[in-house]
Amino acid sequence: MQPMDQKKSPEIARFSFADGGEASFYVDMLIEEEGFTPVAKKLFGEEKVTIGHGHYGGDFKEGDRITKKQAKERLIKDINKRLPEIKKAIPKFNSFSDNLKRRLFSSWFRGSLPQSPTTIKLLNAGLFAEASKEFLNFQEYKDAKIGKTNKRGIVNRMEKTADAISNEQDNLQKTFPKPQSKPKPRE
Repeated sequence: MQPMDQKKSPEIARFSFADGGEASFYVDMLIEEEGFTPVAKKLFGEEKVTIGHGHYGGDFKEGDRITKKQAKERLIKDINKRLPEIKKAIPKFNSFSDNLKRRLFSSWFRGSLPQSPTTIKLLNAGLFAEASKEFLNFQEYKDAKIGKTNKRGIVNRMEKTADAISNEQDNLQKTFPKPQSKPKPRE
């Protein structure tokens, strides 16, 4: 068999995407959710600027410009920086459903999940219903929900994450159903 004829395992293939390895799993979702900001600017009174697809930091200054190609490359670097962080905080992260991984990573990327250590503890304990409720017990979300801030975009995003968290228990039960008890023998 020639090397070209050999098939890669799905696990290896998952990490060998030409445009970013494991980061590729999250790129399209984050591009959609973050949008594209071609000129660096401070959003919502923040200290540092945002540019590209949600890149936030002090490595750009107001007015700097970025192309979509450069923004995607920066996004992949940002994802690759954050993946080890979320996996360290939530050791079972890779065992979650794809939907939950994407939703949690989205919230990690925007910064809301790292600010909720109680949600992280509940996730790590497998208490998904409680984690879902705790995740929305976040002042920035509450303020946006009642229109107190201009951050309305986070409401839908955080609610999608909360729904994915609460649905994870159902997903686990479908994947790993509880064993049926054996009927008692008749006497």
